Amino acid sequence: MQKLDINGAEVLRIKLRLEDITDNINDTFSKMGSEINNCANNLVNGSDSSSLVIKVQGLIDRCENIKVNMVNDLNVLSTFMAEQMQEYSASTEDASKAITSLISYMQSTITTGKAPIDNPNAGIFNDSDALSRGEVNYDDLVVKMPNKEQWDIMNECHDFFIEKGLTEEQVAGILGNACLESGFNLDAKNSTSTSTGLFQWLNSRWPSDWSLDTQLNHAWEEMQGAPCGGNITSVVDELKECQTVSEASNIVAIYFEGAGTDSGIAAGYGRKNYANTIYYYYSNN
Repeated sequence: MQKLDINGAEVLRIKLRLEDITDNINDTFSKMGSEINNCANNLVNGSDSSSLVIKVQGLIDRCENIKVNMVNDLNVLSTFMAEQMQEYSASTEDASKAITSLISYMQSTITTGKAPIDNPNAGIFNDSDALSRGEVNYDDLVVKMPNKEQWDIMNECHDFFIEKGLTEEQVAGILGNACLESGFNLDAKNSTSTSTGLFQWLNSRWPSDWSLDTQLNHAWEEMQGAPCGGNITSVVDELKECQTVSEASNIVAIYFEGAGTDSGIAAGYGRKNYANTIYYYYSNN
């Protein structure tokens, strides 16, 4: 590898800052673990608290996992930067992209307790116009889907609906809803209801099994009608009239997901954000 000129002092400054972040994360989660542990001890001294103690202990374990994984991840990143100090130079634009990626990396690690996915496509998003208009938040999508399997499932869902003759805008409306509902986890379950699967079907609408093919075909079959009512012939007919991602997101939210009758409430920021981000993702890839 050819050596390039580099401002070593700047890279070292960033490396030391990352070490500070690592120490702060370690301290934060250690204190959190201690506080929750004290809570568990207090519950033990109470009455009929065994089930609560188990739940609190689970939270302690989860905090410890997040702390260990994130500290390890940042240590690896810090070591890498130190090793490469004399190998690279970075332009302002490259540095900006690197910082953006690092923020996304850290957000995902905090949320999931493990390193982000090893998926080169997950980090590619170059539509600066869409970003500047506030139409997308790519970091939200990366955080929502930290595992490569989720991206693979999204790709298969995308191809399935494209092959049905829908436009990219219309497909993005479907996928944005699925992303909000399940994060493209095939067996996603709502802890307070019977909602299950990619589109969080209630038990009265469950597919015959939870394989990807079955769920997609079941969704498409339901879309030939109006599973959530409304004065429409079918979800598909309404979708095919949509020209924009937001319109498609609203139709799916109201008539397929049953998320209310007011389009603004039904689609909401989350559904439209995911839908627009997914649309631009496929436009750039």
